[in-house]
Amino acid sequence: MKPVTLMVLLAQSMATAFCPGTARSWTRDVAAGRRAPCATRLAALIKPEKDFLIAPSILSANFAALGNEVDNVMNAGADVVHFDVMDNHFVPNLTIGPLVCKALRDHGVTHDIDVHLMVSPVDRIVGDFAAAGATYITFHPEATFHVDRTLQLIQSMGCKAGLVLNPSTSLDSCKHVMDKLDILLLMSVNPGFGGQAFIPSVLHKAREARRLIDESGYGETSRESLVRCFHSWNGDAPLSPPLTHPTRMSPYLFAAAAAGIRLEIDGGVSSGNIQEIARSGVDMFVIGSALFTEPRTEVAYRGTIDRMRRELAKAKTRL
Repeated sequence: MKPVTLMVLLAQSMATAFCPGTARSWTRDVAAGRRAPCATRLAALIKPEKDFLIAPSILSANFAALGNEVDNVMNAGADVVHFDVMDNHFVPNLTIGPLVCKALRDHGVTHDIDVHLMVSPVDRIVGDFAAAGATYITFHPEATFHVDRTLQLIQSMGCKAGLVLNPSTSLDSCKHVMDKLDILLLMSVNPGFGGQAFIPSVLHKAREARRLIDESGYGETSRESLVRCFHSWNGDAPLSPPLTHPTRMSPYLFAAAAAGIRLEIDGGVSSGNIQEIARSGVDMFVIGSALFTEPRTEVAYRGTIDRMRRELAKAKTRL
């Protein structure tokens, strides 16, 4: 077994053994300068076996049979449920809220739910989605006055936090909060409606975002990142006893360092362009109208997802 894989598995076992399952804000972890998501989402935080995640956008699903639609697409091999929230204020459309998120959990959906808030104000509704079962909560920097505070609020409620950048929004918006990001979502269409065409210029932005993540040190899944995380918690203490000793290492801190920041893209993604997008550094893909098409069966969804996986495999060999 590779050393990094072993350390990740140890981190998971530590979190189970030594972390309470309640939503708390771990100020010591935050002061150490690393992300500190809560143990309640820890099982979903580390996915070393997944280089690329596919996130179906239920905005394109059949809402008259939403539970069955989600079951079919997740059984077909998707990874994350993407949940678009629009308020007819920040964007020109009105969609769904926390009651639908809770209904999916009550229906039996256990996969991660990636809630994309296209609303303003943001902070008021964060708690509702956390209570409803959201895993990720992302928002637009233009929708809040205090980006840093909102990211902390999301994480304090046990969810993974992220920013969403519109096609014309600069990466400068996230440069000074990289330590609090679990995910960065790039819009490759203007938000508000499904079925739009992909904006090619976002590929250049994706490459810049990948470089920003890598250079920040928060995008690594390596022994070096774990060692840095250890020393941020323990100062100059020697790396012995083992890195995973519970009295010497915050499990939250360890897991956050191991996971890195996901780079997600949303809008116009299909099997025809997903390889090129992946080669630009993206590792999480929101798929809407290119996936949710007739005949809307698990077999049909599996065929589409399998085609995308094959394209992603080609991208991986060229990275």
